[in-house]
Amino acid sequence: MCIRLIDIKGNSVDIIYDKISNIQDYVWSFLYAGEIPRSDLTPAVKEAYKRASNIDKTAACFYKMTNSDFIEWFDQLQWLGSNDIPNVEHHVYIYNKGVFEVISDYEPKFIIKNMV
Repeated sequence: MCIRLIDIKGNSVDIIYDKISNIQDYVWSFLYAGEIPRSDLTPAVKEAYKRASNIDKTAACFYKMTNSDFIEWFDQLQWLGSNDIPNVEHHVYIYNKGVFEVISDYEPKFIIKNMV
């Protein structure tokens, strides 16, 4: 799976999940929502901005979520969950039009392409 995000200057980043997990496919679950429906993430984003003063607030932002409600939801499904695979992670990719969320048991590769 590949997520490609492109900013208004034409720079892009490919977020690539290409490793087959020992348990299942590339990712456990994937979710996309528009920016407004996921406005509940605003407090977490503001906290991240405070912690890292060098963040470009106009750029796409990537997070590894702790205390994830997405993983809690996934754990309720009839399959393996985070208790069975403790290294499962919730990755969040926010950009100007929406939010991509991925549950995986490994970190993806990032390929950055500067067009300007």
